[in-house]
Amino acid sequence: MTDWKYQKNRSNNCNIKQKNAVQNISKSNTTPKGKNRGKGFCITVLCVLAGLLIFPRFTQMHNHPHTVQTSASLSSGGAASDFIEAEAVYVVDGDTLDVQIGSETVRVRLIGIDAPESSHPSQEENAPEGDTAAAYLTACIPAGTHLYLEKDISDTDIYGRSLYYVWTELPIAEMSLTQTREQMLNAKLVWQGYARTMEVPPDTSYSELFARLEENARRESAGLWKTGCWE
Repeated sequence: MTDWKYQKNRSNNCNIKQKNAVQNISKSNTTPKGKNRGKGFCITVLCVLAGLLIFPRFTQMHNHPHTVQTSASLSSGGAASDFIEAEAVYVVDGDTLDVQIGSETVRVRLIGIDAPESSHPSQEENAPEGDTAAAYLTACIPAGTHLYLEKDISDTDIYGRSLYYVWTELPIAEMSLTQTREQMLNAKLVWQGYARTMEVPPDTSYSELFARLEENARRESAGLWKTGCWE
């Protein structure tokens, strides 16, 4: 009898120890898991916040090759506050035009491009291709066309002409390549082959774009390229 009771008590003690051990293991597994979940959640939140801060900077530094940053991206909220509204008055030649800004008529030289001469005081400087380029620009912006002028660094050139990139639509902070070459006159003239690039520092914000457009126009024999005047 004594042996049987001893065995029974011993068995009960073992069961109690096993039960306590199981409960301790359960507690040890549950508590860290909860803490780990909390830590994991915090890390996830921090990663999301970091992404929101870093991603816009990354996209500004590594623009898609088919997008173009305008000066609107430098103004508050990406609004096009750096643009001056004007109206087309008269096309002087393929890279120069008169515009109306308020009550003032301003002569504008398109930045970063050069078209053949058509209105030079010295007649030998003028060329039939210059008349063609001027006619194309006139067709793009008849008198009264609403325009948006974008400044670069310099205000005027050595002849006193105001320097601008000229848009036919109000630009936004980031434009597609297609939008830019269709809506900015400087780019459109190069793209269609009626002007070449002419880089004059410090006004070079779009020089890389113009170079790409000129290469394409030359390759496709667009506009004046087919005449061989620039070969």
